[in-house]
Amino acid sequence: MKRQFTNEQLADCAKREARMRRNVYAGRVSKGAMSQSEAGRQIAMMEEIQAVFESGSSDQLDLLDG
Repeated sequence: MKRQFTNEQLADCAKREARMRRNVYAGRVSKGAMSQSEAGRQIAMMEEIQAVFESGSSDQLDLLDG
């Protein structure tokens, strides 16, 4: 699969997504619709995705090449 976006673009997108999740999940946690631990887990996953793309580590990005 030919990649359409650079690692930098994907890292920026993941950063925006993590920020959005922090805002949205805070409300969901306060309403009891989501646990604090699940919110933290979901945010941490997006931050890790961001870190992978920022590092550009080839062993972590091989899965994108199909």
